[in-house]
Amino acid sequence: MIKTILTGPQSAYLEVRVGDSKEIEQNALCYYYEDTMPPGTTLKWTCDTPLNGRYVSVRKMKDNKKALVFCELKVFGGKMDEN
Repeated sequence: MIKTILTGPQSAYLEVRVGDSKEIEQNALCYYYEDTMPPGTTLKWTCDTPLNGRYVSVRKMKDNKKALVFCELKVFGGKMDEN
């Protein structure tokens, strides 16, 4: 789960990926978000399926001329079943 608290109004086209590769495009897509976020918005994302990986990336997909500003970003995980 990723929790973000944003500082200003932003149109957001974000993708969240999880995996073991430093090349983020090679990691599994966890979540895609496309909407406007007013100041002080708190968002919580949970991957549709459990994903395992060393890296978590949050990438802005459109309008890359404007920075995406986070006050806080938290990543939570747990031990996966080995079945």
